[in-house]
Amino acid sequence: MKTGLAIISALIFCLAGMAQNTEDDNRGSDELIGRAVALMDNGAVGTAISVLNGVLEKEPDNMVARYELGYAHYINDNMPRAIEELSKIVDKWSYNEQVYCMLGNSYDMNGQPDKAEEVYKKGLGKFPKSASLLNELSVIALKADDYNKSLDYCLQGIKANPTYSPCYFRAASLFLQSVYPAWGMVYGEMYMAMERKNGDRIKEISRLMMDACKRCIKIEGDSAKVKFANDTIKLSENFTPEQLEAALYSFDLSGYELGMASAVGISKIKTVDEESMCTVRKAFVDKLIADSVFTEDPNPYVKHLLAVRASGYENAYNHFVTMGCDAAALSKWANSHPFEWNRFADWLNAYTPDMGDGTY
Repeated sequence: MKTGLAIISALIFCLAGMAQNTEDDNRGSDELIGRAVALMDNGAVGTAISVLNGVLEKEPDNMVARYELGYAHYINDNMPRAIEELSKIVDKWSYNEQVYCMLGNSYDMNGQPDKAEEVYKKGLGKFPKSASLLNELSVIALKADDYNKSLDYCLQGIKANPTYSPCYFRAASLFLQSVYPAWGMVYGEMYMAMERKNGDRIKEISRLMMDACKRCIKIEGDSAKVKFANDTIKLSENFTPEQLEAALYSFDLSGYELGMASAVGISKIKTVDEESMCTVRKAFVDKLIADSVFTEDPNPYVKHLLAVRASGYENAYNHFVTMGCDAAALSKWANSHPFEWNRFADWLNAYTPDMGDGTY
């Protein structure tokens, strides 16, 4: 009897498999690819690979299936297979820059950063306005400790696509740890204004911004020294391109430096912490509004600060910026100001900053 049951069970299993195969046979390629993507989203990568291989057996030139197969091998940590599959379409699927990004990522994860850089640059030749490819090149340069090149790629990416947040994150991180932290404050705040999903990166930017405030604002008795930018600006016809670029950075930042110094003086803070910086930030915006130089033709950063002021939730926003790196402190503040915080959260979720053309 047991043997008979085993035979019946095996027969049922076989018939079920045949039914699944027949079902897949009757499905269109698009539907099967969609099924494979859903399987990957649910962690069933092996099954997704089988489905995609089935599609490619019938349609070996199906670019979408080939890309998803390459991606499946990538998330399955099989970089050689990912490279093999993506290499088959990278020069054919010329309207999709993401193929170059994924192939380059696969080479990078396979320990071939030079090959990854080659792929990214090749893609950039076809998609010169691709912020994602410029961001990937920034990552490669950063891994090689070439911080200037990494930063340059980020700034190019911001110009190419002012709404592409990863470039703002990396630019802010690099600036906040450089001799130009004021630029990091600007790009960091714009990143926090755009980003909604990556909580870890929001915390990191908030932390770097507060570290910069503590480093750049020194309270000495009743006086304070503020140094977010080099306020000694010199120009010379004998400057090298690098010296000229540095001087222009200082010139651009003089407005931020003066405004922040004024705000710190008006606020009369005794220490530099999250709460005191909320007070300084409010005074900083007061200064911007009072100075028509900034408000007559505002750049995206000033527009953003004015939009926050107009929302009526500036206090909650300032705590979000200064306490974003400290979940416990921010949660404590939010719990003690529930009405204000909830209204701010609703506003922020619906808010889209005007990034203009990426010029600050």
